[in-house]
Amino acid sequence: MHTPFSLQILPNNAVIRVKGIIATLGGIGFLPKMPGTFGSAAVILPVLLCLGETASIVRGALLGIACVAFLLGLWAVPALEKHWGSDPACVVLDEVVGMSLTLISPLLPFSFGWTVLGFVLFRVFDIAKPFPISRINARTGAFFVMFDDVIASFYALCTLHGIWLIYQSFGFR
Repeated sequence: MHTPFSLQILPNNAVIRVKGIIATLGGIGFLPKMPGTFGSAAVILPVLLCLGETASIVRGALLGIACVAFLLGLWAVPALEKHWGSDPACVVLDEVVGMSLTLISPLLPFSFGWTVLGFVLFRVFDIAKPFPISRINARTGAFFVMFDDVIASFYALCTLHGIWLIYQSFGFR
């Protein structure tokens, strides 16, 4: 029986409710369509607003966000899986990790186009789940919920770098 995702079905325990709020990004994960895409968008929208800032500062902040979000996921997800099942779709904190890691490369331009392309590529790999992401995603537990998005971000980053190399080989800067 599929249980609808809601903080209301969680026990009346403040810590578990806080875990639910964190893991769903304040409820973004409860959106009826594409919660992962909206969770990823929660990362790129502030990045797009910071394009005029120093790229290294923004990328450093993204790395910090990814590390903190990963650790928060390891803390929050086990309690939520007890109520919502393995790797519940409403948990979008893993998208924060993956999207943040996708945008940290100091080798790529810090621009609107490359940020949006990173977003699209991360979502493609996160949804398609090519090997070994599919195998990692099939495993249970908080680490695997978080780690499959780390691998999707790695694929997206590798693809971004490949596109950048092709782009430069044609003389574009």
